[in-house]
Amino acid sequence: MKYKKILVIFFFALISTFIIYKKCINNKINILFLGDNYILNKNYKTYDDYLVESLSNSNNLASFNNNFVYENKSYSDIINDINNNIYISFKNENIYLNQLIGKSDIIVISANNDNYFDKCYKDKYILDNYNTILINKINLLVNLISKISNAKIYIIGNYCNNINNNLTLKDDNIKYIELKNNYENINYYIFKTIINDIN
Repeated sequence: MKYKKILVIFFFALISTFIIYKKCINNKINILFLGDNYILNKNYKTYDDYLVESLSNSNNLASFNNNFVYENKSYSDIINDINNNIYISFKNENIYLNQLIGKSDIIVISANNDNYFDKCYKDKYILDNYNTILINKINLLVNLISKISNAKIYIIGNYCNNINNNLTLKDDNIKYIELKNNYENINYYIFKTIINDIN
């Protein structure tokens, strides 16, 4: 009888430990950064640095990946990358973009910054036409990602002109971060917007 009691206590402790372990693991966040690295200037602390540091310090970061961020990357480029399921080789292993998207809890996208700035001070008609194209691409990209992942998606806007009012993002898992010229530290603002939304 004594052995049965010990065995029951042992199995109860084992199951409890497993549940606690799974709960702790599931609370950790996988972050994927996609798009243009215009704001990710490594001469100063950027929003990805703030995010990774904050989540690491609170022991909430499972992983982060910014290997698919390239200069002048556009929304069209990201769409093509997903459709082609591109990969990078790291330590003799291929890491596929769609696999990363699938396991991500948060995806941060910044793209078309250079194209935006080219059109920023041109005629309103030119900028409006570009915004229409951009809105369609963002909606297409978001729909594509949503087929692969349930991740929370943050789309970083642009100083020049924000399109938030015209986006038809119906999902609460998608947030457009509107930027304005007058933010003293734009990277910290982006970080705070994301971290406040996570918490």
